[in-house]
Amino acid sequence: IHDHGIDANSIIAINPNEKSSVAAESKIHGIEAWDCEHPNLYTLTLQLFNNGQLIETVSQKIGFRSIEVIGNQVFVNGMPIKLRGSNRHETHPLTGRSVTPELCIQDVILFRNANNNYIRTSHYPPSEEFLHACDSLGMFVEVESPFCWVGHSANSKWDLENPESLSFEDYIMQATAENIKFNFNHPSILIWSLANESRWSEIWHEAHKLANKIDGTRPKTFHDQANGGYNNFGSTEMPIANYHYPGDEDPLVNREYLRPLLYGEYCHINTYNRREILTDPGVRDNWGQGFSRMWENCYSSKSILGAAIWAGIDDIFYLPDSTAVGYGEWGIIDGWRRPKPEYFHVKKTYSPVKIYNTILDY
Repeated sequence: IHDHGIDANSIIAINPNEKSSVAAESKIHGIEAWDCEHPNLYTLTLQLFNNGQLIETVSQKIGFRSIEVIGNQVFVNGMPIKLRGSNRHETHPLTGRSVTPELCIQDVILFRNANNNYIRTSHYPPSEEFLHACDSLGMFVEVESPFCWVGHSANSKWDLENPESLSFEDYIMQATAENIKFNFNHPSILIWSLANESRWSEIWHEAHKLANKIDGTRPKTFHDQANGGYNNFGSTEMPIANYHYPGDEDPLVNREYLRPLLYGEYCHINTYNRREILTDPGVRDNWGQGFSRMWENCYSSKSILGAAIWAGIDDIFYLPDSTAVGYGEWGIIDGWRRPKPEYFHVKKTYSPVKIYNTILDY
């Protein structure tokens, strides 16, 4: 590792014609820790020699930070955190799920400028370029495995098949392992999510064990309903509890929840009432007032780790025959990356610095 005058070198011998798993440890002094406000990165370089001749070099930016779940809070580098977030799809109106590195950087900048410090990658792992942008610009990320509505009534597949059947276990275990191993080195990744809005079963218990075996440094979560009645299947072993679409009193009711409670989806943008928005733009301001009240309750409740707005970017894109597909116009940013009016409500409400003076002396 070499950056900012810091060097740490290790040499490992590998026998020819053998498959080996090797590890090296080095004590590194003077490191500046990574967090979303201080995205300090260092360059890790691996070089492969054969009989003294350099045959391959691989370099990657890495960061150093600690993550701990203590009681009903999450600490990064020894400090408790509060996640001000949005959900993000990989999407563009003309290229669909294929996004460029430049677009990934633009997205992180847009979210940071709206005072977001956290992105949930709904409902699949993001591109490498997006995680690189989060590493370098500073953004906490929850990376989700590509599982959605497993055992949920929204998926008609489970009318005919049993979501707890062991025939699905190999697929779930493989995708869980690949997601974590491939993305492991990104310091921006704060949480691993095993699935979205799914039904807990013994299979997910085994997937959680596997995730901890691969990476014991990050907490895991599972997006079912940790409290309440609907879809409440009780993934109680997860270090971080989850709940979607709470009411504005829910943070206060659960302010002493025993685990960190994350609102993985909340305060979704008005999308079902297009006629009202067209005839009365004040509907957008009404959303902002409710959103502000909801966030203030989240912020003041110790056990509420944070929340992610549904959603960050409109998910509408065009197929070659000009058919429009996608989840819908949920975003605080449209597909062309133009901020909507709600974006500015988010920027104001999520601001970490607020002035409450109602009377100014001139």
